[in-house]
Amino acid sequence: MTARQRSALVGMMDAILAVDQASVGIRARAQDLRDRLDQPTPSAIILIFRRR
Repeated sequence: MTARQRSALVGMMDAILAVDQASVGIRARAQDLRDRLDQPTPSAIILIFRRR
């Protein structure tokens, strides 16, 4: 494997890890919204509309 190939592989692995981290954050936010909808308080409803 050449240095250029190794560098490209490391770059792709970094990108995959970044996407994985982002999806974890999105999942956590979705779960948070679901939890808030279980007990719908006025502030939760306002937050949902403000995010759009």
